[in-house]
Amino acid sequence: MNNKIKKAYDIYRAYGLRGLIKRTASASKKRPSLPVGTSLVWQKKFYEFREEVLKTRHCHKYFDLVKCLAGHSLFFYKVIPLFSIPLLLRPTNIVELGSAFTSYLEKCNDPWGRYDKLEEGLISTRVLLTACRFLNKYGIKASLTSIDIRDDKKKFEDTERHLQELDLLQYWKPFYGTDSLDWLKRNKDLIHLAYVDSSHTYKQVKAELEALAPQMIQNGVIIIDDGFTINDPSDVSWRVNEDEGGRSKGGEFGAVLDFLKEHPEWRNTWSPEGMVYLCRNASVMKFLSE
Repeated sequence: MNNKIKKAYDIYRAYGLRGLIKRTASASKKRPSLPVGTSLVWQKKFYEFREEVLKTRHCHKYFDLVKCLAGHSLFFYKVIPLFSIPLLLRPTNIVELGSAFTSYLEKCNDPWGRYDKLEEGLISTRVLLTACRFLNKYGIKASLTSIDIRDDKKKFEDTERHLQELDLLQYWKPFYGTDSLDWLKRNKDLIHLAYVDSSHTYKQVKAELEALAPQMIQNGVIIIDDGFTINDPSDVSWRVNEDEGGRSKGGEFGAVLDFLKEHPEWRNTWSPEGMVYLCRNASVMKFLSE
């Protein structure tokens, strides 16, 4: 691999396709080359047409956003499933237990970019909202409800601004400063797709799954993140550490196994990274597991 190709590949890995295009364009102001012998008429037509494409972008900028987030060094594994599964299931009511605040403004100055560190936030929310946007364009009134126990007015305002700049805010129903179990007790609407990613303790995950199960439609899917977590020692004030009782039961991993043992009607498949997919419908589970 020569140096130019290696440099481009490193930029793509760090910043995604959008970052690669941006940095390549800033490094060289030359127009893209065309084959030798191309007529001046067609050269002019090509350049003008390409400029219009770059101005409008339309849905392509959202594909670039998903590709950019899929290039995250730590959270890459969740992006494609969280984008593709909603498009295939066509849910209207998506619920996310455990969201995050944005790193935009504080860590990253590009609303379409990413901060390639552990502190990067709002990844699953952005991906699910992007799927909602495509579903709405197709005539399916999909929305995402995000519940998170954290309550920080300034960070929440930054998060809203970030989603506003991405034109995704209209599909979002946030409940910040709210415990997921309290929200589930009050919820009256059937859920089509649920994403579980709050505190990774035995008690929390088991309670969330028990509360979610009767609220899911028959063909509904529950996606659980970090399903292999056995001990979750939290270093932040808003999340509870796993206690000795939870550790003895296997933490989040044990909670999922116990739920499946007590509810055999829920079929399941696991990814190597610990994403767990639960569904009662055999045909849907066949799609998820094959």
